[in-house]
Amino acid sequence: GDGIETDRVNALFEKMVDGFLNHTLPAANEAAGDDGGQPEGYGYSGWGYAPWVAHMVEAWRTATGEDLWPRTPFLRWNPQWMIYGARPFDGTFVKSEDIHAGKRWDRNEAEYIQLVAARYQDPYAQWIARQVRDKHHVWTFTDIPWQAPDREPKAPGDLALARHFDRLGWVMTRSSWKKDATFGFFQCGDERAGHQHRDNNAFTIYKYTPLAIDSGVYEWTPHRANYSVRTIAHNTITVYDPAERFWTGEANDGGQNVFGRSQAVGNAHPDRFGEVTKGSAWDVGDIVAYQANPYFTYAVGDASRSYSREKLVEFKRAFLHIQPDWFLIYDRVVTTKPAFPVRWLLHSIDEPKARGDTVVITNGRGRLFSRTLWPEEPRIELVGGPGREFWVDGKNYPPPRPKPSDEVGAWRVEVYPGAPRTEDYFLHFLFATDKATRSAPEARLLKEADGVGVEFEAAGKTYRLTFATEGDPAGHVTVTDSSGKVLIDRDLTQEVEPQRFMP
Repeated sequence: GDGIETDRVNALFEKMVDGFLNHTLPAANEAAGDDGGQPEGYGYSGWGYAPWVAHMVEAWRTATGEDLWPRTPFLRWNPQWMIYGARPFDGTFVKSEDIHAGKRWDRNEAEYIQLVAARYQDPYAQWIARQVRDKHHVWTFTDIPWQAPDREPKAPGDLALARHFDRLGWVMTRSSWKKDATFGFFQCGDERAGHQHRDNNAFTIYKYTPLAIDSGVYEWTPHRANYSVRTIAHNTITVYDPAERFWTGEANDGGQNVFGRSQAVGNAHPDRFGEVTKGSAWDVGDIVAYQANPYFTYAVGDASRSYSREKLVEFKRAFLHIQPDWFLIYDRVVTTKPAFPVRWLLHSIDEPKARGDTVVITNGRGRLFSRTLWPEEPRIELVGGPGREFWVDGKNYPPPRPKPSDEVGAWRVEVYPGAPRTEDYFLHFLFATDKATRSAPEARLLKEADGVGVEFEAAGKTYRLTFATEGDPAGHVTVTDSSGKVLIDRDLTQEVEPQRFMP
């Protein structure tokens, strides 16, 4: 109202208000849903996203009197998203999407987490704020406007051990909230933004150290374009069609579709949040089943649409974490031609040891056993070592200056089925433990008319699990104690079941 460039000021004001209310805020909320999270991962949420959304929501409240905090689930559940993604043994975030290994909540989160704690009266956010403040003292001033003296911080010891972040397609599960916990991460979701990787139906496992890892390092070199963001760098599957050409010109890794910033061949990222709908080009993956209870966490990812339809018809993966330390990975893969080889991938930092159908990964104090139960006569190859650490289609794509702290990896396990066919099944039994452990529990393969499964004894209980080889994802689990008492006997869900957010 001072008469200085009034028209220009008004135009800028209207543009910014429209951008905030009708684009930024709805996009943040749409991607987070009612669970929280940001599709490009932990590296980008705090760096250039969450602080500014929080500051704008607060500025809008103080300037206009309209309170948008109750209508911003992105911020409401952001603290719990960070808590669930913190690795037990070192507190850094799980490595996923474009994130540097070793990232933890820090000065970026300090800019807004105390404000979030105040507006939602969230004791878990307050707990994060206290830890950040103790390391980044310059942000202590946020206590003055936003900390409530009577709001005590609360550590996450009473939160549920597993959480499904529906819009992201992320599932995180752990054996406890202690530092020695076993931790698993599984993902299968939509394409939303430029810093996502081609990693649907990928998993990672941690116990004391990174064991089954997300390999590669984030940097803008041929390493990123040809390896680290690609399917080949993740614990999922590839289907190699020698005639396939990825439109951006990168190497043929046999993996999932490549998205990018260009509009070439109509295969870029969505421009508006409303474009990510069922059946759209960005609808490339879903968690189609989920349940969690004191015995196990179970999720099924459908990544069929993530790959070229010229080579793959179906890829569904069941990810089952049996408390506290065991995992079952069951895959059903249907390709268009038996000549297209299917590879099951498992990445590690150091060289794994192969013993028949079992691979052993050791890193520091941690150890992971991975046994291929199905197919019965798999071909297992180890790829890695000097000059082959980042091997893609006959060429190595190393980063210029990798450091041990990058957790970049140097080895991968490739599991191939026997005779070529268009329908392949994989069943893997994994056990995360201490490096002093010399063997995994004996797992017995179960073969049924319409499925495969496994039976094993551990911690005084007998576990029997089966998976269907036809139709929709289906399975059954039975757990009995040493006296023969049945503790659980139920079908694995074929739906996404409700979950407990807070105690």
